[in-house]
Amino acid sequence: MVTTNFEQIENDTYPDGDFYVYVFRCGEDVLYVGESTCAPTRVWEHFRMQRSNANLSQIINHIGRKNIQVDMYDCVDILDGLNFSKNRLNMLPLIYMTSYENAIRIQAEQSRKEYESKLIYELSPLCNGTGRKSDPEKVRILGSKYYPEIIIMPLVRN
Repeated sequence: MVTTNFEQIENDTYPDGDFYVYVFRCGEDVLYVGESTCAPTRVWEHFRMQRSNANLSQIINHIGRKNIQVDMYDCVDILDGLNFSKNRLNMLPLIYMTSYENAIRIQAEQSRKEYESKLIYELSPLCNGTGRKSDPEKVRILGSKYYPEIIIMPLVRN
């Protein structure tokens, strides 16, 4: 896992790697967990508020891009996080009929959604609306910390 920020993403100076899963944080507060076949590009889209998660966009806008850190997980992180055994990893080149490195990359890309779901459950991020969370109380506490200061349009009823 590497930790990066807005400036590194904007300037394309984050460490190289095949990153598929990412976690937005403000200090220790976990805001959002996402996945993509190219996590740095997706993270950049979130920072530029071109993605559809309005809650994350409001928080980024409110606390400022410079206060956000992003943890990006590569192939090895994903397969370690999903507890792939050494024996199972050693079988991947035979299954995919390719080199060990390519087999790891293929398996990690196919496993990214599963790892995203696992992190959503374990980390209980504020802005992920879907997915089971292990600590709903943590989500409520984060909501009371960030959302009262964000101006939200009132619902107009006829």
